[in-house]
Amino acid sequence: MIEKSLAGEMNGYLDEGERINGNKLNDKVKKTLKSGFEIFDIDTPQDLHRNLEPELLKKKTPNRQGLEIKLCLK
Repeated sequence: MIEKSLAGEMNGYLDEGERINGNKLNDKVKKTLKSGFEIFDIDTPQDLHRNLEPELLKKKTPNRQGLEIKLCLK
């Protein structure tokens, strides 16, 4: 579910203007998420210029239940 949301955010970001400027979907990057209950890996899309910081997974941002999710870059 998180990966699909991130893909949707990337698709919205890579509009016609970004594509005209040469930006496009580059690849997926494996990232580790840590919550208070578990640690898991997800594949996150990355744009060629690496300009997009996803709103969904900002670093050290508490989620709606008050749990902190930490994004660990590999």
